[in-house]
Amino acid sequence: MKTRSYYPLLLIFFLFIACDKDGEEIYSDMLSVADLRKTVVGDHSVTFRWGEENIYSDFSTPGLQTRCMPYYNVSLPTSYEIYQSSHPENGFEKIEEITYRDFVTHTVNNLPNGIPVYFYVKSIRKGFESRKTSTIMLVPGIEPKTELFYTGKSQSVIRTVFSPDLEKVAHVESHYSQESLFFSSINESVIIQLLAGSNSDPYWSYDSKQLLFTANSFNLRLSEEPSYISLYDLETQAIKPLTKERDSRDRFPVFSKDNTKVFYFSYEVDSYQVGIRILDLETMEDEQFIDLQTFYFDFTQIMTVIMAVTDQFILFEGYQDALTRVPPVPVPPPVSLYILSLEDKQIRPLFPSLWDDKSPAVSPDGNRVAFLSNRSGSYQIWVYDINLETYRQVTGSQNDDEQYRYDHYIGWLDDSTLYYGDHSGNLSKIELDN
Repeated sequence: MKTRSYYPLLLIFFLFIACDKDGEEIYSDMLSVADLRKTVVGDHSVTFRWGEENIYSDFSTPGLQTRCMPYYNVSLPTSYEIYQSSHPENGFEKIEEITYRDFVTHTVNNLPNGIPVYFYVKSIRKGFESRKTSTIMLVPGIEPKTELFYTGKSQSVIRTVFSPDLEKVAHVESHYSQESLFFSSINESVIIQLLAGSNSDPYWSYDSKQLLFTANSFNLRLSEEPSYISLYDLETQAIKPLTKERDSRDRFPVFSKDNTKVFYFSYEVDSYQVGIRILDLETMEDEQFIDLQTFYFDFTQIMTVIMAVTDQFILFEGYQDALTRVPPVPVPPPVSLYILSLEDKQIRPLFPSLWDDKSPAVSPDGNRVAFLSNRSGSYQIWVYDINLETYRQVTGSQNDDEQYRYDHYIGWLDDSTLYYGDHSGNLSKIELDN
């Protein structure tokens, strides 16, 4: 005789009585907000497109969280107002009001190229409190030339790194939660899997003769097993573990500009200490370069700590308000880019930002930084000129609908040409000064 289980009904009942009744009042009458789905930068113009927002996104809005999903009644706006500013600190001015449509495309013309412009869209309906989008930053300009120059052979590539001599490629493939590192010549006459298991974070020496990588990087979020930095020598084809004896989680190695030292990110499992360490490849002396505990780095919170190095500084990712806040906080704030001086070990933001900025790569002359940012509404590749303090969005043109993932590698072929990879191992280059 079959019996009926009442556990699902009991579960629903307890969830119902556990609901936050205040949440029903908060959501009982709510106006939808515009969903900025696409922004396009052009010559002296910017275009943005939006539609109706997915209402569930508001459950992450501070002050509106509830213990379970409440009842709600979302109303559509009757119009949208577009606000523009030269800088958020200068205030915003309404420039346009548009009658509500399911999807809206709006272009602002006669803007100076190379100068940032800030926008947000406000939803309006009589009897409702207006609601606005997050502020976005757009920089009008002429689209740089982009060209595919290397075709990958795998559909599971998560990072591709081109050697400085432009003759070799290292790439990481992901299979069943393991990341395997491969090395090949540019014509793929030789393809070598360096180590079985999980290995990641490839970084070439500046003479293209050696390759740093992280070994045993499998499942760092959950596993207590240490990861360590290793060195592959192309001439001898030997692999040398560099930090295996440290019993810590070491990742994201980079060479110093003279190839004699290695900087890397380290997390001490037992003491929870986080920092950047420096290893001398001649003496094998290994010491902490700077303690990053005040930056509240945690492998359970942030997994991609990309670093770039010049003769004067190290550039790395960190939480945006890491210099002032005291951990812990319930939700990680946006990620931004920080400069660590090699001379006095002082840390400062590369630039002020309201958005996520990730995956930095410094040009060979040290004057420009390419990075991923969602400041235009979706993740695109940007370039910041350190000396001129100017920004340029180099992807996101009229014919470019791709949103770039934070783990797609960005690098430089020379001082005016950068490249990026995709999940098929393809490499495209962008000529900035054409």
